[in-house]
Amino acid sequence: MFAPHHQASTGSSCTQDPCKGNPHTFPASGELSKKDLSLLTDIFMKNTPGEDNPSEEVATCGDFGLARVEMHCLSPSTPISFKVINIVAAYLSDSDSESWYLPSFFGDIARLYKGPSEVRGWVASAINTCQLKRFHRRLQQCSKIFIPLHDHMSDHWYLLVMNLDERTAEILDSKPDVHLDDRRMVHAREAILLLQTVFSNEMTRSTDVYFHFPSFNVNISELNPRHNRNAESGIYVIRHMQYHGHNWSTQFDSIDHRNLIALEIAKHPRNHVIHPIEAPASRTRTSANRTATYTGNANAAFNADMALNGRKCRSHRLRRSRA
Repeated sequence: MFAPHHQASTGSSCTQDPCKGNPHTFPASGELSKKDLSLLTDIFMKNTPGEDNPSEEVATCGDFGLARVEMHCLSPSTPISFKVINIVAAYLSDSDSESWYLPSFFGDIARLYKGPSEVRGWVASAINTCQLKRFHRRLQQCSKIFIPLHDHMSDHWYLLVMNLDERTAEILDSKPDVHLDDRRMVHAREAILLLQTVFSNEMTRSTDVYFHFPSFNVNISELNPRHNRNAESGIYVIRHMQYHGHNWSTQFDSIDHRNLIALEIAKHPRNHVIHPIEAPASRTRTSANRTATYTGNANAAFNADMALNGRKCRSHRLRRSRA
């Protein structure tokens, strides 16, 4: 499923660790430790008789979770699932942060607006599905809002970033297209309208800072790094959320980033199932013929329009009060 290669590093550098914000440089796959390589093998290629369970959860954070089969979208040249993007957004969300990371469901719900008569249900759906109560009365402390958006017709991800201090918005799109930009801009403005509607009650007091999000100047960033494959767009969205404003994409190597994102997800300190995953990965591997090349179904993990039915994932910890 993953494809380590053992040349010198061609990975790109960045200035922050996605988990802790510390200085960090991406290693090439050949620089990964044996333990990390074993963990990748265990996640992507587990085939011990009686132990292969594709629905086994490999990561959970709050109400968001990721099953083993859903990690398969991180195999080479495979489109990224919304569940991978959402677990990364959940990891990045911090109650003390000035940056907010919304799940992809927000953009999906934004498309559903049908008129003033349905605003209440529209807003309630966004608040409940995207867990927006965690931001109650915190808008004044927010400086940026990251909203991953999915163009379902072309299976392409792009990122809307609301810069509250500058009262601007930018669209980071790794593969802009003059024939599709208008459609993607419309979707971005739908998300901005939903944002305004959801948070309008947060801007009613005399001490509140008032924002009118629909009046923000929205631009498709010309400085955004580009890639000619839609399948890589989800990787770009993840890295933009983690390293916004930093030059992370120099000499972009897809396999390196996919391997590292898989490791970041499995080993993240906020992952409630990190220990059950790492324990079997530490076993000694005896098969010299077990190659690290994915040959399975590339469509095993796919992008659904929405995931409102059924649980996103059970919570493995007590919730703190969000009042």
